[in-house]
Amino acid sequence: MTGIPTAAIIIENLKGEVLLQLRENKPNLPFANYWTLPGGKVEHGETPLQAAMRELQEETELDTPLSFWKMYERLGNKNIKIEQYVFKGVTNASIENIVVGEGAALRFVADKDIQSLKIAYGFDKLIEEFFFTKNKAK
Repeated sequence: MTGIPTAAIIIENLKGEVLLQLRENKPNLPFANYWTLPGGKVEHGETPLQAAMRELQEETELDTPLSFWKMYERLGNKNIKIEQYVFKGVTNASIENIVVGEGAALRFVADKDIQSLKIAYGFDKLIEEFFFTKNKAK
């Protein structure tokens, strides 16, 4: 491995919208009050998929099957190299039935609304790529 492994999860609802999590508005929190994808660091002894499943459960209480989408490297806080593993899944849960386990809020966002939000970690480009790839496959 060449960087710190982390997992991010793209969860779609049946309308094709993507689940985003609002980071808390706390001093010294990187990207405070920005939207992000559920996910986090891969812990010692975990695979990226196990980390994605754990993080999704902790942050949303969703138990959704996930599949690997892609891995890429990015720079994190303080220019630390990150190995970003991205997984995807689909849920039929409405936003009212998803628990906010971490962060300030959750919401589903359509592809046309991504540009209007402040999104952390460069995930706006990742989400746009996801929508583009999905629409191209149609």
